[in-house]
Amino acid sequence: MATSSAMQPTVPYTFAQKLTERPLPGTICWLPPRAVGVGCRPEEGAFNHPVVVVSPYDHGDHDLVDVYLLTSFGGRPIEETNRPPAVMMYYVPIHPAGANPTIGSVMLELMSGRLSKNSYVQVHERYTFYWNELQRYPANGSMRLTKNSYQVMMGEGGKDTTELVRKHRRGLEYYGHERITLHFGIILNLNIL
Repeated sequence: MATSSAMQPTVPYTFAQKLTERPLPGTICWLPPRAVGVGCRPEEGAFNHPVVVVSPYDHGDHDLVDVYLLTSFGGRPIEETNRPPAVMMYYVPIHPAGANPTIGSVMLELMSGRLSKNSYVQVHERYTFYWNELQRYPANGSMRLTKNSYQVMMGEGGKDTTELVRKHRRGLEYYGHERITLHFGIILNLNIL
């Protein structure tokens, strides 16, 4: 006798994803709906989505991690999001997502595996959580950015970062900004570039 899918037991998502150790920088994790941010809380739509660990040590508290949010723009191509360049310049694609025309050919890579959706790292704002609130992604393994991709995301990546900064500069000049702190670890003074 066949059983219907509605009758089959399911493993609760939170139990399947429990982290057993502090994630390394560049690790993709899952932000569950009940996670409590430290200092600030992301929008409700940020929960139940993947995040990338930026650094577990910035706060001097080894229980905390900073993360950037990931988005798939609801499965839409980035060109169809209808957001101004000053906003779009903060979204860095993870291969195989489409390139962000605002920042050019910069593309982050995973060491192995693939995200379930074409995704972009939103590098505009960091959020802080206790690492044990985050969950494993995917359930049966782990994903991390390559070392070069992590360095590009953090503003340490040579040529790719230089291209990204130039794109930011053009977008900021268009919107009349003279100085802005980017979350790539770079302070730009557009008058000297």
